[in-house]
Amino acid sequence: MAKAPTKKAIVQAVCTKFNIKPEYLNIDKDDGFYYWTGFAACMLDGSCTYIKYLSDWTLDRWVADFESKLEEWQEYRDEGERDMNTEIEKINWDIDNTDEPEVIVLSYSKDWSVPDE
Repeated sequence: MAKAPTKKAIVQAVCTKFNIKPEYLNIDKDDGFYYWTGFAACMLDGSCTYIKYLSDWTLDRWVADFESKLEEWQEYRDEGERDMNTEIEKINWDIDNTDEPEVIVLSYSKDWSVPDE
């Protein structure tokens, strides 16, 4: 029986095959299932594999799973927007960015209270 692929081997194989920077992709387990995580996974429509154990799939099957998700993502993009690294780098991932529009918070005032009926 073949040895189960490691998370590191899966990520490395996917990144190598699809030319994705390794810092943009990972795979983690949550709620009993493995998910693609990282910036690259954020670009996909779905990141859950519905797989409970790394050994449930061969390394080739893990790569094929990511490939199907990547192809779906690319299907709805213009020809010049299909490079995952380029598209990730176009996004400002800094949630504390001050260039974003400010949110105005309204405060409550006694003067705005609803009169008793």
